Formats: sequence, structure tokens, C-alpha cells
Amino acid sequence: MTTSTDMPLRITAAEGQALGDVDPADVRKALDESGAIALTGFGATLADFVTLGNAICDNWHDYRGGGFRFGSLDRRTVDTEASILTATGSTQTFPIPLHGEMYYFKERPGVLWFYCEIPPSGGGGETTVADGKALLDGLPPDVLTYLRANDLMYLRRLEAADWRQAYMTDDVNVIARICEANDTVLTYDAETDVVETTFVTPAIIRDPDGSERLISSLLPVWFGEQIAEAGTAAEILGETSNRTPPLVVRTATGDRIPAEIVHAIYGTGIVQETKVDWQPGDILAVNNLTTLHGRAESTDPDRLIYVRMGNLR
Repeated sequence: MTTSTDMPLRITAAEGQALGDVDPADVRKALDESGAIALTGFGATLADFVTLGNAICDNWHDYRGGGFRFGSLDRRTVDTEASILTATGSTQTFPIPLHGEMYYFKERPGVLWFYCEIPPSGGGGETTVADGKALLDGLPPDVLTYLRANDLMYLRRLEAADWRQAYMTDDVNVIARICEANDTVLTYDAETDVVETTFVTPAIIRDPDGSERLISSLLPVWFGEQIAEAGTAAEILGETSNRTPPLVVRTATGDRIPAEIVHAIYGTGIVQETKVDWQPGDILAVNNLTTLHGRAESTDPDRLIYVRMGNLR
């Protein structure tokens, strides 16, 4: 097998090699040092994908409470025991900008695992990755100043059917326990059966060693609100009516994030991101604590990428 050291680190199978020939310790090391690793050409099965993931991670996440677990964006559960899910908006072709997974929660999965069952045809649909520290370092000084001065506040308003879908429960007490564990303020109106939550977090993540990186859910949440307000959400999502976005992002004082700030982050990410092509049986693992991911626009709604979310052992 051959190994490249670019972002993501890539291990490519030589003829006759199987995924079992890859040392899980090497994958773990790549996640720590490179932030992402792509395993290509091994012709891995879904069972191989699960075995490798289980050797490195545990505490698999079922995406309960996920910000995009609503409507046609929802992830479909493929295997409950192994916590295998489809990707967000798996039947849609729109791009998803760089983000950290579930950064509207305090507790976030440490590693994201992607497996290609059916690659997108006709071009596009690549998974994108970028280093959070490099993204932060690449921002203009005025954007850095703004992000240091303003925490992000994620606000959710979920009506009856939506909160049951998002949190996978009929019991508001389950949501209360999730919110308590995530430093999230919960409000429930029994008369209207509406759940509202508020979570505040720094825009810039500081590691225990003092190093900083930019990882958040800002971009997809902000752009999601923009398309909803423009009245184009139904067309983009393939739904019959436009939705009021159930998740929005503001500053901690309730102000909207200026468009010029968001577009500066987005533009810097476009320059820095790497696109990962897909072939059947390919695997991509992403360190969600250091590395952002996204999706390029696709022309094929029938691609099939599976996802698992866990924490390093």
C-alpha cells in the first residue's frame, strides 16, 4: 500500500490488499496528527467499515438531537446496533459548507466515519475537509477580532412533530436531560407543544494546550436561514413548502452575524479545503475536534454515503 501525507492523509491499497491489512494504530495516529485519513482501493465492505471503526472508537452516536434531523434533511438509520446512518440530505444535491459536526451542542462526536456504498456519478459530491487551525490563521484580522469578541448562540424552535423527530422521543424529560448535559437552556410550552433551546459557545475553540482553531456549525446554519428567508428552501430541499428554519445562529447578545463575516470565513474555507473523491468501498475518517468537513455540490441524488459518529477509545 502507498501513503500520501497531504490533508487528508491517504492510504491506497496495492493489488490484492484488503482493509484488514491496515493497522488500526496507523489510522488512529493519522487522526491525531493529520486530522483526517482516507482509505482507498481496498474494496471494503460495510462490515469491514464497522470492524475498523470499532477498533478505534466507541460510544457511537445516533444523532439524537441533531440540528438537521428534520424534514427531508434527516438521516436514515441503516443499522441501529452499529449506529450506521445516511449522510445529511442524502437524496439532495446541494453543497454543504465546511463545519464541525454538532457544534451547537457541548458534547460532540470525536470522530466521523464515512463509507461509500454508491459514489456520486456525473461529477461533484466530494466530501470536503479543512484544518481548523489553518482556517483560523487564514482569516483577515478584522474577522478574527469579531470572532474573539462574539460568542455564538444557537437557537432552536421545534414544533410538535419536529422535536419528536429531532430528539427521537415523545418524552420532554428526555430532552431536558440532554439539554442539561449540554449546558443548554430548554423551554417547553405545553399548550403549544413547542420546544425551544439556547446554547452559547465560543466561536473560536481553544485546546487544553492553548492552541486555537475555528470549528463551528456557523456556516450551514447561517446559510440555511438565508435560503429559508429567500423562499427557496422548498426547492433546494425537495419539499412541498418552505420551512421556518428550526435552528438559527446569533451572537450571544442576539444580533445576527454580519454577512461579510460569514462570507470571509466561507471564502477562506473554499481556498483551504481539500475534496475527497469517492469510489465504492472507500472510507474517510475525520477528527471532529480539529478538522471541518462539508460536501461539494453534486448532480446525482442517488449517491449513498454512510456515516458513523463516535469517540476515540
